[in-house]
Amino acid sequence: MVLVGMTLVAQRPIPGGFPRNPNDQLVDSTEQEELTDEPPDTILYYSPFKLKQAVFFSDTTLSNVFHQYDVIRYQSIPYAHLGNVGSSYRPLVFNNEKRQGLDLGSHIFDLYKQRYEDLELFESRRPFFIARFGQRNFRQEDLQLEPRLGKTFQNGLHLNLMYRTIQYKGDFLQQITKHHTGAVNFWYHAPKGNYDFILSYLFNDIRQQDHGGIPNAEAFLKQSTYRSNPLTIDEYYIDGRTKQNDKSLSIQNGFNVHVKGTKMGFTHRISTQNSSNTFFDETSSIDSTYYDQYYVRDTQDITFKSNGIVNEFRLDGLIKESSYLMAGLKHEWHKINQGPSQNTLNLLSIIGEYDQTIAGKFHFNGEGQWGILDNLGEYYLNGKISAESKTLGAIEGHAILQRSPVPWMFRKLYSHNQLLYDYNFDKPLTNQLGGSINIAAIGFKAGLDQSIISNTIYLNASRTPSQEKTAISITSVYGDKTIDFGKFHSHHKLIFQFSTNQNVMRIPAWYTQNVIYYQSNWFKNNMFLQTGLDSRVLPSFKTQSYFPLLGNFYNSERAAVALHPSVEFFFNFQLKNFRGFFKVEGLEYFMYYAGKTFYETYEEPLFRTNMRLGFSWILRD
Repeated sequence: MVLVGMTLVAQRPIPGGFPRNPNDQLVDSTEQEELTDEPPDTILYYSPFKLKQAVFFSDTTLSNVFHQYDVIRYQSIPYAHLGNVGSSYRPLVFNNEKRQGLDLGSHIFDLYKQRYEDLELFESRRPFFIARFGQRNFRQEDLQLEPRLGKTFQNGLHLNLMYRTIQYKGDFLQQITKHHTGAVNFWYHAPKGNYDFILSYLFNDIRQQDHGGIPNAEAFLKQSTYRSNPLTIDEYYIDGRTKQNDKSLSIQNGFNVHVKGTKMGFTHRISTQNSSNTFFDETSSIDSTYYDQYYVRDTQDITFKSNGIVNEFRLDGLIKESSYLMAGLKHEWHKINQGPSQNTLNLLSIIGEYDQTIAGKFHFNGEGQWGILDNLGEYYLNGKISAESKTLGAIEGHAILQRSPVPWMFRKLYSHNQLLYDYNFDKPLTNQLGGSINIAAIGFKAGLDQSIISNTIYLNASRTPSQEKTAISITSVYGDKTIDFGKFHSHHKLIFQFSTNQNVMRIPAWYTQNVIYYQSNWFKNNMFLQTGLDSRVLPSFKTQSYFPLLGNFYNSERAAVALHPSVEFFFNFQLKNFRGFFKVEGLEYFMYYAGKTFYETYEEPLFRTNMRLGFSWILRD
């Protein structure tokens, strides 16, 4: 399903199905009660914290990434996982993500999870149902499903249901992934627009088998017996299990007033937050070599649990449709349990956001968060400024300043009540300055990001936490070019990265992605189709290995991987509200000798040639 976010005069495609975050899309500030004249098929959605701004979307034409069923493949930056859909992942380019508040320390599944700030609250006169399905090689054990339901009742009551399951057996033993995530939302919007109430329940249950790596995968796959059925390879390190579980129940109340062209609002949200990260392995004495200093008993059982309450107060206003201002307080109280250790965190942050548009051409957005109590000294400041011109295109500049908390997992760790380590690290610091130019007339975009990071925390070769206090400089240069020639199109992306410490920052020096395809209307314009090749090239570089016991990647000494040119064939089609795709992955294997094995994470072989198919369908009552 491809959605399009738009204002009343502009639109852009949203890749990979549903938008990741409504706040990132183009919006219109029209309030809900002012939309009574919209056509009955109009569907809008809102962010819980920006109910004054609606996002229009419609069931529009295919984008050239419709066939990317994998969540990490339709992000704005490239990621690498463990060779199976839904498995642990990490970014392949430096990504300055926001890290504030409680941080347990494992972010290997974040993109698969449902988060409150990413919720889409739908409004539609007619009930609608959206289904999205994908499957590998026609196997029941390798599939994913994502249904959504939206219904608007009389007097301003809205019901939104969302569920996603990802279940893949993988090509090798001990590689199964099983995800169940979802959200149930009730939203009441008073007919006069002066009150909003949201009751929301979110859950994330993510499970993964862990084999710890297959050290001699290519040697096995050179033999036709193993190549025809990689599941028969039984040489792996461990047979562990990872589970991350999150549950959240939120109640939000909002009161709104209109004063001389200004729409003011006061919002309060209270939410329970329950999270757990668990790794379990019934080991034997043979596994003691793999776990090394973490081996205490035959059974490995590491669990982090947190239970907390979040209170948030916001005062915001939309001033004459061109300025948005928000200021507030966010309080978090968490109780954290790990082994015999019990700790509490009392966090208080000042939060704010300012958004200004001048003459429809100049735009500024700034947001910030500043810690006061146990998070004193932690902050996040993000500012963006842009200008548009019909002749020169769009120019954008941004700056991010952040001091983030030390991840809880890297502070102290117990196994069977035995203390394995206890560190007192300094808080990581990140400064980033960048900009880009986008010339729509020729389909070209280029940009530069300069980042300085210090107090970097990572897992070293012995898989124990370390901190690099010396400043590390990372320079990223990127370009994006679209070429259209009649019914033939191509899209090209190239990224260069330069780091002053390659031993700590394990990122490739460059990365490229290229899509070449044909698109047209067939059968008297009844079917729209796209077909072509999608390729990615990852160079030879020193990558990371994965350590499931801590749910993190680490910098192993032997971690070099060879160049990987990934090639896929895809065929996408659309029949009214029904869309489908068929794709063949792993075509690069036909260009190499039998048994060639590719890696993006050390000793974690990628899946081989596969066929995948899928569809999406939107139904209206």
